[in-house]
Amino acid sequence: FDDTGKVSQHSPLVHAAGTWTAPDTLSAMSKTDMAYVITWYDQSGNNRNFTNATSAERPMIIYYGIQDNGPLFDAANDYLYCGYQFESGDDDYTYVGVCKTSSASTLQGLFSDHKGPNFNQGIEVLNRGNYWSHFVRDKDLNSSLAATTNPTIVNASFDNEGGTGSNNQKIRVNGAEETRTTNENLLASNRLQLVMGTRQAPVNSGVYTGGWTGNITEVVGFESQLTTAQSETMEKNMAAHYNITLA
Repeated sequence: FDDTGKVSQHSPLVHAAGTWTAPDTLSAMSKTDMAYVITWYDQSGNNRNFTNATSAERPMIIYYGIQDNGPLFDAANDYLYCGYQFESGDDDYTYVGVCKTSSASTLQGLFSDHKGPNFNQGIEVLNRGNYWSHFVRDKDLNSSLAATTNPTIVNASFDNEGGTGSNNQKIRVNGAEETRTTNENLLASNRLQLVMGTRQAPVNSGVYTGGWTGNITEVVGFESQLTTAQSETMEKNMAAHYNITLA
């Protein structure tokens, strides 16, 4: 990270071992070439890193010598996945991302958490071009919160109370909130690894669809549904760091 706590062209490089005389900043190292994200390291200390073993499927952080606003996903086949599966006893969760789309018309997957080849067995957080959408299994929270091409904080959560009709499904976009009670019951057995940057987990089915077009700058995951106060505190901190205006 640079002096402002962000990854930038001024970020210092540290080599792990041996003798190295290469430049000591990200920009100096990449020059006019490309630099790709191999591993997105978990900052919580739990070692739940996102990665991709295939070179051609990694997002870029430097594009022809220019540092982008967070890892840049190309909508074709870029994605990062985490080997950890969120399988808490009650299967509540919250996924939060700071992102910026480069397209206002393409169906894009911000998060995906699937068990099978269908799109109705896990979790999806989608930018549909005109609005945000939050799938829990086959129940879609069609949100009236508009999708834009500006930096955005997206907060999607689910409070599972056993499929009795009182399950709480929420999506918050830059502080504005949509919520719904659903009878959909999300079980740990219906989930797989969390993937960001595509609609479906390629590690499971081999299918890419709804790839993210643009940047994903920060992601946070919780094995619980945050309270409104907790969400607001986190969103205010993120908004201040990335100069995002909250609703």
